[in-house]
Amino acid sequence: MATALVLARRRSKSMPGKNLLEFHGRPLVAYPVMAAREAGLAAVLLSDGAELLAVGEQFGARTHRLPAELCTDTGTIHASLDHAIAALGLAEETVVALMGNSPTVCGATIRRALARHEAGDVTGVLTVAPVEDVHPWRLWQVAGERVRPFLGEVPRAAINRQACAGCVRYDGGPMVFRGSYRPGPSIYPFLGAEIGCVVRDEFGLDVHTPADLSVATWWLWLHRREWLPADFEPPGYFAAVRGEGEHSWEASEHG
Repeated sequence: MATALVLARRRSKSMPGKNLLEFHGRPLVAYPVMAAREAGLAAVLLSDGAELLAVGEQFGARTHRLPAELCTDTGTIHASLDHAIAALGLAEETVVALMGNSPTVCGATIRRALARHEAGDVTGVLTVAPVEDVHPWRLWQVAGERVRPFLGEVPRAAINRQACAGCVRYDGGPMVFRGSYRPGPSIYPFLGAEIGCVVRDEFGLDVHTPADLSVATWWLWLHRREWLPADFEPPGYFAAVRGEGEHSWEASEHG
C-alpha cells in the first residue's frame, strides 16, 4: 500500500504565497495532488496553512496540519515527513513524497517511481534529470564583496560541462521510500543508503521564480495539455519548437 504526502508550507521566501498562486486556473499546490490521484494513490496534503489545507480537500486529498516549527526557514523535508509518518501511522507503508510547488509531475511518473522501488533492490527512489547548464565547478559563493569557488578543491583540467557526463540532479518529482526507513547519508535521509532513480523522459522542476512558472507552462503544454484551460493560447514558438504548423523547424528549409 502506498500513500502520497504532498508538502506545502504556508510561507515562501522566493515567492510569497507561492503554493496558493493561481496557475492556469488552479492553485499551484493542486497539481501534485492531481498527479497523486491520477496515479491511484491516497493523497495527504501536509501544511501549516488553513487555505492550503482547504485546497487539498477541494482536490480530493486528506489533510494534516504540520506544527509551525516544522515550517520555518530552518525546517527540513525529512522532519515534516517523519512527523506525518508517525501521526498518520504510515510506518509500514510505502510513502511517495511530492513537493507542493512541483506542477511538472503526473501519475505515470509516480507509477514508474513506485515500480522501481518495488523491484526490491533499493531503499528509496527519486526522479532525476541530466545535469545541463549548472556545473558545480562554475558555482561561486559570495563572501562579503568577494566571491570564492563553491568547491574547495577545483581540478585544473577538464573543468567543462562534459566533465559531469553521467551526473544528474533531483528534478522535483516523486521520492519513494518505506515509512520505516533506515536513514541514509544523503540530504534526503529517508531514501536510505541504496537510492534508485527514474530518469525522466521529460524534464521537471519545482517552482521558485516567475520564470519557473513559464517553464512549467511549457511542460504542461508538452505533456498535460488537458490540464490547461480550454481557451489557453500558447505562444507561436511553442508549436514551432514542437514541429507543428507552417513555421515549425521541420516545415522550414532546414527540415
